[in-house]
Amino acid sequence: MGAAHASCFAMQLSVLLSSANFTATTLDVSATVTFDDGAITNIMLNLEGEVPEIDAERFQQIAHKAKEVCPISKVINTEIELKVTLKNGLL
Repeated sequence: MGAAHASCFAMQLSVLLSSANFTATTLDVSATVTFDDGAITNIMLNLEGEVPEIDAERFQQIAHKAKEVCPISKVINTEIELKVTLKNGLL
């Protein structure tokens, strides 16, 4: 589940960045899935990206939008957290 969610989120983020005229050099996404009594209780998406010419605030905005509209995010009935790190870009 974590790998599928991370992949889906990364693809959605790439599309949204492209739509905003940004091209990512790298998007590294991992997901940590927490289970409690056989049910998924939390998913933590960790994003590290390199996107030339984007500022941290804009990258955060686009990443959070990707989390909201990612098809897997929409079907999972649990808390989804997102940690975003921009490795380069505009300061």
